[in-house]
Amino acid sequence: MTAATTGDDHKHVNSSSSATSEAERRTLFAFAITALFMVVEAAGGYLSGSLALLADAAHMLADVFSLLLAWAAFRLGRLAPDPRRSYGYRRFEVIAALINGATVVLLSVGIVYEAVWRLIDPRPVDAWPMLVVAAIGLGANIVTWRVLGHSHSPGGGHVHGAHGHDHDHIHSQGYHHDDAPVDGLTADAGSAQNLNLHGAILHVLGDLLGSAAAIVAAVVILLTGWLPVDPILSIGISALIAFSGVRLMGSSGHILLEGSPAGFDADRLAARLKAEVPGLVGVHHLHAWSVTSGHPMLTLHAVVRRDVDRDEALARIKDVLEGDFGLAHSVVQIEGDICGDEGCS
Repeated sequence: MTAATTGDDHKHVNSSSSATSEAERRTLFAFAITALFMVVEAAGGYLSGSLALLADAAHMLADVFSLLLAWAAFRLGRLAPDPRRSYGYRRFEVIAALINGATVVLLSVGIVYEAVWRLIDPRPVDAWPMLVVAAIGLGANIVTWRVLGHSHSPGGGHVHGAHGHDHDHIHSQGYHHDDAPVDGLTADAGSAQNLNLHGAILHVLGDLLGSAAAIVAAVVILLTGWLPVDPILSIGISALIAFSGVRLMGSSGHILLEGSPAGFDADRLAARLKAEVPGLVGVHHLHAWSVTSGHPMLTLHAVVRRDVDRDEALARIKDVLEGDFGLAHSVVQIEGDICGDEGCS
């Protein structure tokens, strides 16, 4: 039997490392902007009595934590593998995304609770300070959001944080137009969105929408004096962000549970290999998972005819896995008649 990993892993690692370093720098810059304005908005919300501003400041407080957590996860994820952790520490990024998603949901629930009480017992709001601070906050949030979500990655891709999707457009070289990406979130770390970064972007997007809602509420109060608009808008924004937070938690949990990357189709991959690799008669024990977002892994057993050169078959399988499916790291076991593992057919 022959087992091997691809010889091109170092290119994938270098590309991923460059993209992660860029995301790390952007996260740290966004942290500085958010921490500075959080103090300004909290003071404005307290002085004006606006729940929308206080809710936005609470989101920003969570953002400061989430951005710091995301930055720390990037740093820890770069630690080299050791005897106890052969894959290194990249899973810290997924854990950070899970925590950020949960934080968003908890904050949203708290804001909705307070908003309901504001509807039952309305309180006076000083709309002018609310409007000014919210407008400044909107500007700060737009800058932060663009820093995190709209910077070009080193790999030539583009992160579209504004779309609110759990996936981004995949432009990685080697994908054919008729091939679904292996990982719907980040088939290639240099061209799509890191799950850890997605968690940070989600927090900032919540603040951006919160600032916009505070502006609308302030204008309505100034023109009509209708106070319920403030908590009503807070409920709407919180529900939207909570939904996104739940989806982020689901994506993170899926990776932590060793789930197959989104878009992965084992039957389709096996069929493609049989069609492209001469002498390949069967594929089994096929398993796919992600160490972290953007790092899909795969193992499989390939059964070939006895007259087939196994080294050539292995090389061709590797070419198909990387070129057609974007799998830069795979372990392939070449077999004849004997598998030797439990569960072999």
